[in-house]
Amino acid sequence: MAQMAEEGATGTIIARGYSMMPFIEHNRDRLVFAQVDRVRVGDVVLAEISKGVFVCHRVERLDGDRLTMRGDGNVQGTEQCRLQDVRARLITVIRKNKPYNLDTSTAWKVYSFLWPRLFPLRRYLLALYRLLWQHKLPRRFMRG
Repeated sequence: MAQMAEEGATGTIIARGYSMMPFIEHNRDRLVFAQVDRVRVGDVVLAEISKGVFVCHRVERLDGDRLTMRGDGNVQGTEQCRLQDVRARLITVIRKNKPYNLDTSTAWKVYSFLWPRLFPLRRYLLALYRLLWQHKLPRRFMRG
């Protein structure tokens, strides 16, 4: 994927992992990446955080050529890399065969604006999401 984006092509992969939930779901959503033309706070990027280790996370802070990123589903922990380690930028999320262009989708823009600002509440919002939409109740609420 990184090589394709660097060559100017777009590429699509199936989301793997839970760090970007609830808006990017493991094994359900397809992610379309493109060449990096710019990186801004709020962008979702594919970055190599160490040799051969890639993450797809949202840029939380830019300090010169240093980026701090965090997965939308993460309640703690961040990753850091250099600007030159960003290999691609997420441009479209395809959910249930419906594409959401991250640059033009109003729903995605609202989410991208609000979700990072709700960080202090993220733990509770993610727990509520798991309970209501993923039906993953804690053991103490399960019947025998």
